[in-house]
Amino acid sequence: MAGAAWGPPRVDGFILTERLGSGTYATVYKAYAKNAAKRAVW
Repeated sequence: MAGAAWGPPRVDGFILTERLGSGTYATVYKAYAKNAAKRAVW
């Protein structure tokens, strides 16, 4: 059975670049606001 490709989730207004880590309840991604020039969002 062919499945969908796995990747970071889509979040409106943000660009997710890399997975930083994961645990039991969450997966954390590095994200940038689309309207900012490479400004990290924490």
